[in-house]
Amino acid sequence: MTKVTFRPFNSGDTGRCAQLSADAWPIVRSVVAKEDVVPFMRIYVDLSRAASTHLEMACLDNEVAGFLLGRINGDAGGMKRLSAGWSYLKSGSKLLLGRPRLRRPLVFARKFFATELKVRQCTTGSEAEVVLFVVEAKQRGLGIGRALMDRFVSAVRERQARTITLYTEPLSNWRFYERYGFTRRATFIDDLDTYFRKEETEGYVYALNL
Repeated sequence: MTKVTFRPFNSGDTGRCAQLSADAWPIVRSVVAKEDVVPFMRIYVDLSRAASTHLEMACLDNEVAGFLLGRINGDAGGMKRLSAGWSYLKSGSKLLLGRPRLRRPLVFARKFFATELKVRQCTTGSEAEVVLFVVEAKQRGLGIGRALMDRFVSAVRERQARTITLYTEPLSNWRFYERYGFTRRATFIDDLDTYFRKEETEGYVYALNL
């Protein structure tokens, strides 16, 4: 097998990360026009990047095969927080103005923030968070995801943080987190996923104590 290499995220990775994210969550097509799915996921990647302090790419043959964006408390200075706030404002404005085209953007925003509030309530005391974590479907099972998580856990340990949390849902690979050692901290009705799937869907928060 070609050796996996790791490197920091750079601005040229946004498109590739957006495509991998679109492939990982095809349910997004239920609320976004087909041609706008990847542009929509670019916004999602940008927001996740703005919220993260640990941004790592896993590459095979110089192509990104997976990535993990994470946040570690204490790593973000004032400029980083200001940049994150600006990213949220800019991205929110794009969605409300229909770029990319999102069906019922105000409903989407309400559902998104309702889920985000529940996640925040369930992650009180967390010192680190997995913000966005994707491995290309055809490369799964090769240990790429575990290696990315190992490297994030090592970075968290170096900063003497003790708890990592993450949000996931039934169609994501939550079993991977349980095999890794995460335990389910909370289960709740996921407003955003329920909106996507048009049926009541649960969301999960997992935690790993170091």
